[in-house]
Amino acid sequence: MTVGATDSRAPATMNLAQLLHTVAAGDAWPLEEALFLTFGFDSGFFERGILGRCRAAGAVVTVIADGTVWAPDPIALRSAGQEYLLGLAATPRAFHPKLMLLQGGDGALAAIGSGNLTTSGWQYNTELWRCLEATAAGAPTQPLLELAEWLDQLTTTATLAGPHRDAVHRSTDRLLALLTRVPEQSSTVRVLPLDRPVIEGLPQGPVDELLLAAPFIDPAADAIHALLKRLQPRQATIVLQEHRGVFDPATLTSVLAAATGSVTVIADRSTRYRHAKLIEWRTGTQRWALTGSANLTGSALLRPPGRGGNIELTVLEELTKPVWPPTAGARDRDREVVTLADLPAPAEPHKPTATATPAGLPLLLSVVWEGRDLDLELSKACPPEVEVQSRNHPIDGEWRSLGAIPVGVRRHHLPGVGVDDVAHLRLSTSGVDLVVGQPVPVTNLPRATQPPLLGPGQRRRISTAEDLLGDDLGYLAAFADQLTALANERRRASPATTRSATAVTERVTDPDDTQGVEALWRWEKAARGLHGPALTGFALGLPPAAPGDAWEDFDTPVGELATDSAITSTLSETISDDTDNEPVDHRHQQPAMRRARRHWVHGYADLAHRENRNRLRTPNPASHSQLSTLSWLAVTRLALVFSCAGNWPDDDETPAQHLAELLTTLLAGASAEDHLDEAVALAAVAVAVVRQRAGTSATGPVAVAARRVEAAAQPVLTQHQPTPALLAEYCRCLRTPAGLPLAPETVDGQLDAWLHHPLHRAIQLAQTRGWDCVEASSQLLQVTGTISDPITAALALLAGSTGPLAIDARSATRPLRGITIWASPDLYTIRLQPKPLWEHYTHPNIEAIQTSWSNGERSRYRQAHGPTQQPITAALQWLDTLGIDLV
Repeated sequence: MTVGATDSRAPATMNLAQLLHTVAAGDAWPLEEALFLTFGFDSGFFERGILGRCRAAGAVVTVIADGTVWAPDPIALRSAGQEYLLGLAATPRAFHPKLMLLQGGDGALAAIGSGNLTTSGWQYNTELWRCLEATAAGAPTQPLLELAEWLDQLTTTATLAGPHRDAVHRSTDRLLALLTRVPEQSSTVRVLPLDRPVIEGLPQGPVDELLLAAPFIDPAADAIHALLKRLQPRQATIVLQEHRGVFDPATLTSVLAAATGSVTVIADRSTRYRHAKLIEWRTGTQRWALTGSANLTGSALLRPPGRGGNIELTVLEELTKPVWPPTAGARDRDREVVTLADLPAPAEPHKPTATATPAGLPLLLSVVWEGRDLDLELSKACPPEVEVQSRNHPIDGEWRSLGAIPVGVRRHHLPGVGVDDVAHLRLSTSGVDLVVGQPVPVTNLPRATQPPLLGPGQRRRISTAEDLLGDDLGYLAAFADQLTALANERRRASPATTRSATAVTERVTDPDDTQGVEALWRWEKAARGLHGPALTGFALGLPPAAPGDAWEDFDTPVGELATDSAITSTLSETISDDTDNEPVDHRHQQPAMRRARRHWVHGYADLAHRENRNRLRTPNPASHSQLSTLSWLAVTRLALVFSCAGNWPDDDETPAQHLAELLTTLLAGASAEDHLDEAVALAAVAVAVVRQRAGTSATGPVAVAARRVEAAAQPVLTQHQPTPALLAEYCRCLRTPAGLPLAPETVDGQLDAWLHHPLHRAIQLAQTRGWDCVEASSQLLQVTGTISDPITAALALLAGSTGPLAIDARSATRPLRGITIWASPDLYTIRLQPKPLWEHYTHPNIEAIQTSWSNGERSRYRQAHGPTQQPITAALQWLDTLGIDLV
């Protein structure tokens, strides 16, 4: 379907603003993301109408415009950088594409045409648009794939700031993912690539007819000459709009007179500006057209962007009927045929206007908040004597200097002291002759790249697990809304269904108490209904399911808790070898996005910490939890994915600390709410992940935090074996520290080493130090190496273990030997001098004893047994039990 910004094609066409409103109504598919590429940008027109419609539909909006003609009304940029992401593109020539790409759910609409993002381009001018729509029923796969390739080429062809480049990648990835889900439909439309001249997409002649129409023709008429030479038309027609078209009559007459075929010139005298660009030709009964953004100029048609050409977006398609002439009924005088000697008068020459890149200044592409600092990106290396100025009020505020930019840099950080969230920044020369650039709004990246918070009853539907794991932070906000609603509902329900906390404990722990079980089931059912099938499946470790499969049953669950277990068990067994196991990787994303994810996880880890603290005060774990176990499963799994995806630095112990709190809350509730299998499998994966990242360090912060996770998971993992199917599903989306997918076999190996080989960690630590190891028994390790103090060395190897274990350490260079026996909470040391020296220390954590030694407080946990040369009875018993000979 070709859509004009006016009804110049057919009575059934609509302007682009009407088309946008139709999509935003959400009748066919939900609007979730909108990308606009444009040459000219009317911020007032956009913010007053288009932006409001997109945001009301819940969409993330990105606009990228040409920086060289950037001259917006500052008062009309109130929402830029706050409600939508506004970017500038820098190119050697013009950034000239016109694209509206709307996406959401299983739908997409790409409108490629000639109109800029202005009132004229969308409502008043005569424009041409080619629309490609994808729905769940099917999509024109080939042209949409070509559009995705064009967008990918754009990110390396134009100079874009990081956030705007990420937005294009996000739209491209969403489009490609959609095309893998919907059926393919054949199409004669082709989107021409960006890395080759547009004219190369046209056939070699001769053709029977050729029609050319565009508002701009280059002064030398090079493009007209090249088109006539390539297509060799027997009959050529060119449309020139009087007083509006830009061309040189003398040069154009000369080029047209030299054509081999006959030439017809149509003088278009209509009062409405004809901004459409059209190259249409016929060979026999076949008719084709090239539409889009390219004018009849050499920089648009004859040269690629890398060789002096514009960035253009054009569409080639086979026609069933001619695009020209316009709608029937126009006055004949509006389309009068004239001779070459009587060409219509061109437009008056334009007066030079100020641009966004005055001489001596690079283009300021973007200004983004990074905490309370400002991250500035420039189009090219900064020359000398350039400073940054800010103004908080778009009209009346005074410009003040924030500081200079070092010579030669393209990206620079400045303190944002005194800069408001809605401030504008510009570049300025600091020399004698003042030159200033156009103002650029400051961007709050997390806010501009996430959907608006919707009102009651308008929470965004999380349709796939990838929604939560991707770039769109709005889904995290939607998830947070769901959890808040569930917590409020549970708090309201508790007084109505319980007489007291003690009474609830008695009912829940009594298997014959139907009322307590029904209360738990009601909360689980509420969580399933609000989270929806995709998030419920993500929490329960179910394999991805196509729409219409069993996941959809979770919107209306029925039956008792036993029925729920049966559903989980059946679906968990359907995991196949071709299940997508690609790990999530956030390491190269914007720091602001990583911080937003960390902040989200931190909030729910704090909630878990409060619930764990309350659990110590009362004996019942279920009555005080604000969320159901299903919700805690989802939160814990999401936190685990984020910890593996690069949202935290590798040496940060915080994600392991969060996982310890979340697992403690989850496991306490799972034993009471019948999701124990899922909780056990998720705990096993969490232990494997944190053990991998703890490395071989015994006392580092990450290792200590990892042992907190192990301590939380150990009670259930020593009594329950994780289900292989659940283990495989919970490993999906996770990556090892090397970036590879986490395999279930790796989890099994880590658990086996941890639970069944108590010396495994000690051996790893000893080998790291270059010591020789002999595993004398399952509980005794003999080590030999360059050791100055055998007792201290043995203590370091026991860190992180619960015992009972013993280390027999010997020096390879001196006659030194020491034996350390750890059976929590007791530590026995025997230093073998000419006469053995016996000592005894007591503390539940061996790390505390080790810390006291290193702090010079060795006697802090030491127990008195008389002279140190006197054997300790309990130590002698352990020597006999472990088979250790002091000789």
